[in-house]
Amino acid sequence: MRPLRAIFAVLLAAAMLLPSAPRVAVAAPDPAAIAAAEAKATEAKAFFKAGLFPRAAERFMEAYALSKRPALVYNAARAYEEGQLRAEAIALFKLYEGLKDASGEGRKEARERRERLESELAKIAGKDKPVGDADKPTPTPTPTPTPDSTPPWRTPTVIGGLALGAAAAIGGGVLLGLAASDQSTLDADLDRRDASGKIVGVDYDTYRDRQIAIDDRRRLGGISLGVGGALLAGSAVLWFFTREPATETVTWVPSADGFGRVEWAWRF
Repeated sequence: MRPLRAIFAVLLAAAMLLPSAPRVAVAAPDPAAIAAAEAKATEAKAFFKAGLFPRAAERFMEAYALSKRPALVYNAARAYEEGQLRAEAIALFKLYEGLKDASGEGRKEARERRERLESELAKIAGKDKPVGDADKPTPTPTPTPTPDSTPPWRTPTVIGGLALGAAAAIGGGVLLGLAASDQSTLDADLDRRDASGKIVGVDYDTYRDRQIAIDDRRRLGGISLGVGGALLAGSAVLWFFTREPATETVTWVPSADGFGRVEWAWRF
């Protein structure tokens, strides 16, 4: 027994002399990264209030990349949802549901919103499916123009419609171009930041006023362009369906050498 006890004593002494296993140190969050994340989250909230939902989502995700806070992913998904970008919102809601630090209540709400968006996308996809031959409506025959004379009001009405349509379309295009130029300038101002990542090119009130003006100009340009296109299309249809039918004139033209030729002339 004494040799066995001696062996145990030696093993115990050796274990006590062995160095203990090193402890894994948990890295403290970087204060600079946390401050930058808070700045981006604040900027994202401003974009969200201004109705710039895709930009808000991008800023929320940039803040999440710095701080790893699950709530920022949920906020980004909500921004995409408000912006009617259903596919992007579904992807971020799924990402949030898989985060281990997300709360149970948050996962439940994210799942409900995701399922609702997926149902909406399925309905939209069902409406876009091609109609079967049995469900196709019977085409209405196109009325044949009568050989009556051209109405006296046709020419001035068509010319006026074409002129107004062209003016509205050109004006809408100009407004859209100006809105795009102003948006590029505003985006450049937003990208000007100091060392901490804070925007220095424009303050929030100025940004909001400029963005509202850009959105109004873009909206007015779209309406003007749509009205101009409708006037042009309506004038073209009016010109086509109220014109006289095409007529053919056949003429024999004699020649000095005894041979002649037949000429056809069409009037539209």
